[in-house]
Amino acid sequence: EVRNAGTAPAGLLLAYGTFHAELPSIDSALRERIRGRHSLAQFRPATVRRMNHNYAGAADMMREPYAFPGGHDLTGMPATLILDADRDSLRASGGAFARDLATAGALVEQHVMRDARHGFLNRPLTDHFDTGIDLMRAWIEKRTERTSAE
Repeated sequence: EVRNAGTAPAGLLLAYGTFHAELPSIDSALRERIRGRHSLAQFRPATVRRMNHNYAGAADMMREPYAFPGGHDLTGMPATLILDADRDSLRASGGAFARDLATAGALVEQHVMRDARHGFLNRPLTDHFDTGIDLMRAWIEKRTERTSAE
């Protein structure tokens, strides 16, 4: 059994993650962005399922909201920044999670890095890396200013 550890974080900064036990359906706009040569490096639904099962450790843990919060009650979630890669099938999970957070009343900001592939924050000295770092820095500074003013 997973229990609440107590104090909630002041904010979440998430980059190209899997927030659902199963990869949400990929809409036509995303499918177009991951076609052709870009299709070779995509996470397929079966791969995401195996990867997530390995992360969770057991089949019953796949339904655990602390492991995969997407699709669960997100009431009370903190302000969240989501960075996604334009040419990444995992963007389906990031987008669905951002919508769910907004529906639950959380402050959420999602940025999709145009033409970026999964893992762009692992590639320093690229425009996508620089932009991602700048977005994170600005978001953290904004959260810090807001917190110190309260």
